[in-house]
Parts: sequence; C-alpha cells; structure tokens
Amino acid sequence: MNLSGTSGMPDIIFDNGVLSNFALSEAYPIIETLYANTAYVTDFVAAENMTGIARGYGKLVVIRQAILNNMAILRAVEAGFAGSR
Repeated sequence: MNLSGTSGMPDIIFDNGVLSNFALSEAYPIIETLYANTAYVTDFVAAENMTGIARGYGKLVVIRQAILNNMAILRAVEAGFAGSR
C-alpha cells in the first residue's frame, strides 16, 4: 500500500461516481494508468458498483473486474488497514 506522508492514508480513495464516469465513457484505462497501486475503494463503493451492474450498466464490469482481480488500483480500504490497527 502506498501511504502519503505520516497520516497512514492511501494517496487517493475513489468514490463510485468517479469510477462509473470513467467506465461508462470507456476511459477507465486512464484511471489504471495514472493511479496503479496508489488508489483504493471502500467495500461500500464495491457494493454500489455491483448494484449498477445488476441494473444493466454493463460497462461497469471493468471496475468490478479490477476489484476482483486485485490487479490494478482497486483494493478495499478496510482490507488494507486491517493489519495496522
């Protein structure tokens, strides 16, 4: 996990609105390129993403895949900080 300063916080935590806008405009690779391994999402954002997919927004699948694969930028904040408490 890439932590900035001494605050113990990730460089950036994305909300679902930002991620969805990039996914729906087919520009999600920009997020992966700029924020690889430095940005995170919460479990709530991951759940919102799943709701969007279930409601028919198929382009949101790229976000879900990134979360499931844990390859790019998207990892749950709760999991990242569990060992540091």
